[in-house]
Order: sequence, then C-alpha cells, then structure tokens
Amino acid sequence: VASFAGLPMDKPYFGAMYIVPETSPHEDAELQLSQMLQISSRITATEGDLAFGELADENSVAVLANFSASQQEAAAHLERLAETVLEELDGQALGRVKIGLGSVRTQASETPDAFAEADAAARLPDETEKRIIRYDSWKSNQCSSEERGTLPDVSLTLLTGAVRRGETELACRTLKEVTGQIGAATESMLFFRYYASEIVGKLIQTAEREQISLDSGDLRSLIEFKSRTEFEQNAAAFVGDLCSRVNQKQRQDSTDLSNRLMDYIMNHYKDYNLSIQSVAEALGLRKNRVSMILQDSVGMNFVQYVSTLRMN
Repeated sequence: VASFAGLPMDKPYFGAMYIVPETSPHEDAELQLSQMLQISSRITATEGDLAFGELADENSVAVLANFSASQQEAAAHLERLAETVLEELDGQALGRVKIGLGSVRTQASETPDAFAEADAAARLPDETEKRIIRYDSWKSNQCSSEERGTLPDVSLTLLTGAVRRGETELACRTLKEVTGQIGAATESMLFFRYYASEIVGKLIQTAEREQISLDSGDLRSLIEFKSRTEFEQNAAAFVGDLCSRVNQKQRQDSTDLSNRLMDYIMNHYKDYNLSIQSVAEALGLRKNRVSMILQDSVGMNFVQYVSTLRMN
C-alpha cells in the first residue's frame, strides 16, 4: 500500500484501517470496491500521510496512516479519519460499510499485525451495531470468557484470519493469547475443554473454507489431551502445520491461475475483440487481478503484453 502511494513512512506512528462492505456483495463487486477506493482516497489528513489500496481478494479497501503526533493522539486521529471516511461513503449509494482499526504501532515492520487487527475488527459478527471498531478497545471492553460463556470474538477472528493468510507467527502468538484468556477465565478442566473445543471448531471451519483436508490424525491430538499444557503444545503444532499447508496451497493456486491466464491469452491474442474485461470474465477473475498477475509474470500491463505478442 505504501509503495504504490509513494508514502515516505518517515513519521513515528503507524495506523491501519480496513473498510469492508457490511451488506451482501454488490452485484458488481469490482465496481463497488473501485468506487469505495476512489471516494475514500480523496480524503486527506493534515496530521499525517495516508495511502489507500484495493484488496480485491478480500473485498476490502486498506488504509495505511503515518502520523507524527503522540501514540495516543495518533489513535484519535485514526478514529477521526475513519469517521470522515464513513461519512463520505454513506453519502454514496454503495451500501453500508464497516471499518476496522488496528492498534497504532511505532515500527513500520509491525504494520502487518496492525492490518491483521483491523481486518479482524472489521469482520466481527454482524450482531454488533458499531460500524467503526477499534481492535484494542473492543478487545479490552469485552467481558471475560467466564462471564460471556464463550471466547472473545475479536481474538478468534484474529486467529482464524492469520491462519487464512498463512501467517504462522501471528497465528501462533494469537493462539497463545487465546489459551491464556481461557486460563484467566477458569481453573476448571471441564470448562477448559469446552473453550478448547470452540478454538478447534473455528480452526476446522477455516481449514474447510481454505479447502485444506484434515484427517482424524490431524484432530486427535486436539481432542485427546490430558492437560492444558499438552493442548497448547498440540494446538500450536496444528496451527503451524495448517498455516504451512495454506501457504503451500495458495502458492500452487497462484501458479495454476497464472498458467491459466497466460495460456488463455496465448490462445486468443489474435482475436482483436480481446480485452482485459473479456479475459477476466472468461476466467472468472477481477480485472485488477488480471493486471496484477501479468505484472508479476511478464512485467507488463494487458495492452502492452497483447501488443507485444501480436507484433512478434
């Protein structure tokens, strides 16, 4: 996001925001996302630098903010920025959106975690009426697990989001935090097993969504444990392996998709009605995804690549 915008990243505080459609996907989701990006990127902040980016695969817009104020002031600036973005988007016929805000960081290298938090906050269950959700505030304001009878939504969402993206370090760190929340909520082994089953259920759902097959051997260690420590160790190993398999599948899917795209263009480049729109429709992709694959594969945009093929 920062590199595309030419953001210097020279200020001490970094904030991350995710803007996600709250309603069902628009019938033309690509146009909706493009309009969201266009409208929100008009906004400026006198307190710092802003960069906006479209995340088509996640149907969201990401915003990176770089502030020079104090950390507390930077968090307030970020929330005011979210309010301005929401007001601007509500003025358009684009449907309702939800905005998630990550914790303000002091190192540029920590912004991926801030984006992960913003993503988790934006994707909390729809029953919450809030449309701007700060990860740190929501987490601190949630009741304890013992009082709620369930684990904090935002922690589980952060965990499953990290697994979905194959981010092993963040996933294992969040898992440790979640199991720590269980320990703080109850000393009962019976209740610990209940909460552990909630974690396992979320991980299974995530694996299914990512089309990662699990067998009984994968799950046995998460069910047949005799102590909290044993579960924590087994769950960490399971999450690490699951992230590794997600990464492997994503790399293979990316390679397969790139090959399909290149083959399709090679077979149709002589058709003078060929366009990026027709290619995207034929392969079931967004136009910007086609552009990204071509840029990564051949270092050209669609028009340049097709023109080169035709000239050769």
